[in-house]
Amino acid sequence: MVGQFQVQRSPPPNRPPHFEVAEVLSTDGFEILMAARAVDPDGDLLTYTFDWGDGSDIESNGGGFANHVYPEAFRDYVVTITVEDGEGGSERTQVDVRFPAPEPNQDPVIDAAQVINRDGFEVVVAASAVDPDDDALVYFFDWGDGSDT
Repeated sequence: MVGQFQVQRSPPPNRPPHFEVAEVLSTDGFEILMAARAVDPDGDLLTYTFDWGDGSDIESNGGGFANHVYPEAFRDYVVTITVEDGEGGSERTQVDVRFPAPEPNQDPVIDAAQVINRDGFEVVVAASAVDPDDDALVYFFDWGDGSDT
């Protein structure tokens, strides 16, 4: 007697994706652009999820790029990026985002101040100053007589 039987093969187990890149591409003030790239060994389509670490809404997309504007506060954040393959495989990574407080402002230093011309009560003065922070300078003169200049 010859019997029939059917062989059933189980599909191979899903292999999870893994990150190749997760980084901050650019920063402009408190706005950042993030990039993440992962590879799935099974060729599954990937979805990236960005948790910005500041309590804002989590963002998901299939492209691996996302931008975010943080509150204007000098502090550090941890962005958690998760990539999922839709078949139960996932990987998570974290990227530090730092917004350090700027150095304290330094006062400008007057290089020179001298009277260029004096004609009765009319005086011409030249002044120059240097700012260690390279900030733009505006000059104010107090003539001692209550006038505004």
